[in-house]
Amino acid sequence: MILGMSIPAFTLLHVIITVVAIGIGLIVVGGMFASHRLPATSALFLTTTILTSVTGFVFPIHGFTPALGVGIVSCVILAIALFAYYREHLKGAWRWIYVVTAIAALYVNVFVLIVQCFVKVAALNTLAPTQSEPHSGLRRPRCWRSLPWTELQLRSNSGRSPLLRGERSCEEIPSRPRIRKHRPPKSSVRPVLIF
Repeated sequence: MILGMSIPAFTLLHVIITVVAIGIGLIVVGGMFASHRLPATSALFLTTTILTSVTGFVFPIHGFTPALGVGIVSCVILAIALFAYYREHLKGAWRWIYVVTAIAALYVNVFVLIVQCFVKVAALNTLAPTQSEPHSGLRRPRCWRSLPWTELQLRSNSGRSPLLRGERSCEEIPSRPRIRKHRPPKSSVRPVLIF
């Protein structure tokens, strides 16, 4: 029994919280790309991600495991994200620190979900029974490759993004004029097709 629930029921609750945290985290990162803060969604993302980490420590575990190490790292990342968002109000360098830590927290959740799927789901476990196969999600998961892409996107948008520029809100930013590509004028001579 864990907190008055059976272990399978508590595991299901933990998985539901994790999936909700990942879904909301994707919305928050999408908001970052679109230069929107989304304060309520960010608060919900941080809350559900903290719940994911905290409920992971409640499972009956004997000795130190990699899961505990990842949980500790996740808690440190979340503490920095909370400090940047609520204490420093995303001022100055704390804005990009929040962006990096929020994406890292989402990344850790996705990575743990992939690893746990290969451990717990029978169909995936048959593909990688020893967890040392390259496609098992442990050596080269797709989420490892997605984090640098996300960072590069944020860096390339940093000239436009108020989240990384340090501006107060998206509403204060005047929209840029659209630059149209030069198109040559249509010629008045039309080609004749002969069949």
